[in-house]
Amino acid sequence: MAEDVFVTGATGYMGRQLSAALLARGHRAPGVIAVAGDALRGESFAPALSERDTLVHLVGTPHPSPWKAVEFRRVDLPSIVPFYRIAERIPSTREGALRLGLVTLGQMIATLVHAAEAPPRSGTIRIIGAPEIREAGDK
Repeated sequence: MAEDVFVTGATGYMGRQLSAALLARGHRAPGVIAVAGDALRGESFAPALSERDTLVHLVGTPHPSPWKAVEFRRVDLPSIVPFYRIAERIPSTREGALRLGLVTLGQMIATLVHAAEAPPRSGTIRIIGAPEIREAGDK
């Protein structure tokens, strides 16, 4: 059964090939139908997304490398934030978005410092999820 697929970066190197393959298999791809929007501003494309859509996020810096760090911070990082914010508002994706969601650098550093200063018991492993990282970093 063909499903709707929302492809960001549908005009890029991977996006063009993925979109063509999806369309050939009978999927409807809003990214191919050219939804006008700015990947850095979720409100510009949110109305085109449906709760039932599959989202493939391909906006990004081509061939990332250390010398493209500025471009990565300008494009890649901000482009993913709107999708998490949208996923947090959709009932069927809210739990996963909150569990896997985004954390700030400050939250991550605070959590790593705490983990280094209070390691788990010998022979055990501690896994800290995004909600715990956010909570620890906000203290």
